[in-house]
Amino acid sequence: IQSAENCSSSDWNSTVTHKAAEAAALAQKKSAEAIARARMAEERLSAERKSTAFWRRQAQAAEEEAGSLKTRSAAAEVKQAVMVEELASERRKAARMFDSLKYEFMNAEKVQSEELHSANERKRQLEAELEQVKKEL
Repeated sequence: IQSAENCSSSDWNSTVTHKAAEAAALAQKKSAEAIARARMAEERLSAERKSTAFWRRQAQAAEEEAGSLKTRSAAAEVKQAVMVEELASERRKAARMFDSLKYEFMNAEKVQSEELHSANERKRQLEAELEQVKKEL
């Protein structure tokens, strides 16, 4: 390897200065590639951080919605329990009312039957009296 001062242009490729320039260019190229890779890695990291923050917010919103839905579900269960109890109460009330009406109907039917029997008996007595009055006349 020679000094660049004493060389012709054909010998330039083998001079120390040329080799140093090539080494510097290669180092600069590698440095630029490393910087580009570092920049890409930083961009990917930034994008990953943004994505992570986005998904964290999504998870938090989903958890809040799940909590809200659980609260609504619990309220609906309580409301359903109240309605079931009210329905059972109404059924018991209707059963008591039905039993009461049934008892009143049976009593009214019995009274009506007794009155009918009494009326038939009175009719027979009146017919017998009528027959006797007819015989006496």
